[in-house]
Amino acid sequence: MLENYSDFNVIYLHGFQSSSRSEKAQVLSSFLKTLEKKVSFLAPDLPFSPDKTLEQVSVLLQTLAGKEILLVGSSLGGFYASYFSQRFQVPAVLINPAVFASPLFESFSGQEIKNSYTGEKYTVSEQDIATLKQMEKTDFGHKNLIFCLLETGDEVLDYRQAEKKYQFCKLKVIEGGDHRFKNFETCLPDIMGFFFDACEE
Repeated sequence: MLENYSDFNVIYLHGFQSSSRSEKAQVLSSFLKTLEKKVSFLAPDLPFSPDKTLEQVSVLLQTLAGKEILLVGSSLGGFYASYFSQRFQVPAVLINPAVFASPLFESFSGQEIKNSYTGEKYTVSEQDIATLKQMEKTDFGHKNLIFCLLETGDEVLDYRQAEKKYQFCKLKVIEGGDHRFKNFETCLPDIMGFFFDACEE
């Protein structure tokens, strides 16, 4: 219901095989409660299916049309956040984002995977891979809407891929760390500063 949302809304998109109950989601939710401005926090559980994720998040963004929105996405969620940012022209913060999502799904092609947090079981299809490859072609015409946060110690993704892709966006690269992004909590003021600056433009 729209009355449950405020003028300022943060949507957290979790990573592959994670959930709305991830550590970063909880830290972000707690931080938002300390702000003077009322900020609504939404963290949907994303399905494995890229097509269903596209539908779910698109409906949510359409529901919030006319309100201020910030997308925060981690890993695969960062990949999705960058796509939705450009499609709906809303600001997004990407945390150790996946630059290419299709290779991840290709590695599970035809296999059943299970999310240990949500219990969802899913068999990766060729359609999933095709959808992700199409999303990877997104034109970044609104680079000012992206703030990318990277840690060089990411053991899952090569941070240099994201550093190159988002070099003309707002970019912060922190030495060390890991894929979980150890410095997330210390970066929260920067994240919200980026959001509120975007709201004023």
